[in-house]
Amino acid sequence: MHRDITIQELYTLQETIAKPLMNSAVYPWELLKKIGSYIETLGPTLDPERYEKKADNIWIARSAKVAASASVNGPCIIDENAEIRHCAFIRGNVIVGREAVVGNSTELKNVILFNKVQVPHYNYVGDSILGYGSHMGAGAITSNVKSDKSLVQVVLGGERIETGLKKFGAMLGDGVEVGCNTVLNPGTVIGRGSNVYPTSMVRGVLPACCIHKQDGTVVQKRSDSVEVQKEPDARQIVRHVDHTQLKACCTWLDIESLCREAQQYHTASVCIPPCFVRQARERFGEQLTIGTVVGFPLGYQTPEVKAFEAKQALMDGADEIDMVVNLTQVKAGLFDGVRDELKLLRQVTDGHILKVIVETCYLTEEEKVALCHLVEESGADFIKTSTGFGTAGAELSDIKLFREQLGERVRIKASGGIRTLPQAQEFLEAGCDRLGTSAVVAEINKRPVKGES
Repeated sequence: MHRDITIQELYTLQETIAKPLMNSAVYPWELLKKIGSYIETLGPTLDPERYEKKADNIWIARSAKVAASASVNGPCIIDENAEIRHCAFIRGNVIVGREAVVGNSTELKNVILFNKVQVPHYNYVGDSILGYGSHMGAGAITSNVKSDKSLVQVVLGGERIETGLKKFGAMLGDGVEVGCNTVLNPGTVIGRGSNVYPTSMVRGVLPACCIHKQDGTVVQKRSDSVEVQKEPDARQIVRHVDHTQLKACCTWLDIESLCREAQQYHTASVCIPPCFVRQARERFGEQLTIGTVVGFPLGYQTPEVKAFEAKQALMDGADEIDMVVNLTQVKAGLFDGVRDELKLLRQVTDGHILKVIVETCYLTEEEKVALCHLVEESGADFIKTSTGFGTAGAELSDIKLFREQLGERVRIKASGGIRTLPQAQEFLEAGCDRLGTSAVVAEINKRPVKGES
């Protein structure tokens, strides 16, 4: 996995109404073909007191300002306090974030603009995703089709990453600044907090916190630059955390506190008991990604019971399901039964994140390898090490084994025993995409994060 260009590294997912969509992939360009259908699914669920349906598949927040001369075509969602200025042209498959600005004669097609993005003057943005607070100067454009019409590749160092896309503009991380009259060539990816000088031609991957000059020279920003230009490790790490409270005697006050911390620190999600999912969704709305557990913690419920649990959790408002595999079948070598169960749960959770907990502390290496293949075959999104209730938690050796056995589509979640920021960093570097823990946020709470007063 090329971690620096993943969704989790580029974007603060709490800063877009498309967070559930963003959570469904590893690399941002994998979402380009899904934007339109996501809008068509999300639009009818928006609060009619806050959003008005203007036409087929067009929802505009009542607080947004849309100039009479602007042309808006669906599918499209324009979020709260956004501004669509004179002669802007929205061609469809577009999400405009809160307080974003789409300016004079700017054209958008098949894009997600996170909150507070500015494309204010004569910009063309097509088949692209622009992160929170990013800005494109006057006349800057994303070129989204190669001149020879071949499929777009992402060039990272000496490697070419196939995307399978004929149309792919640019992926801009949070806080990126693109100078006037710059061209971002097809397949450009720019890391958080980087700057591109005016009139530049950019292609490939520009790392986070860098400056791209007109002659193509790339330099690292100084460490004393603006806050977004060098984000502390704690903030990088916490975006991968599923902030978790699954203790037997936890109360609603515990869950509410956990959710508030998740909002404050922009964790990837919360993971809470099923009995609190509906209450959390009603209290926090769409501000959080809510995960819960199924077949927890021992996993020996029947597949039908687990399917019912998952359906109920999704009806109550869960976005993600962490299910425990049937360990009795695994230990007995009954892998056909495991396969059938995973297939059923994947069907039930279609359109949502499914994580499979394999409880590594009870498994032989051969069983771990077999489960990697079954999880991948099932179409599940994650393999997860532990419940936190077994005889041991996550081990780095297991993460490395999983990464060797799995393709890039299946992500890895480590849980159990991750208590410090250095530990968390080790697991991320070993190949994890998510971490199940509450201790990391607790550690941050005990000390000031660099860059915060």
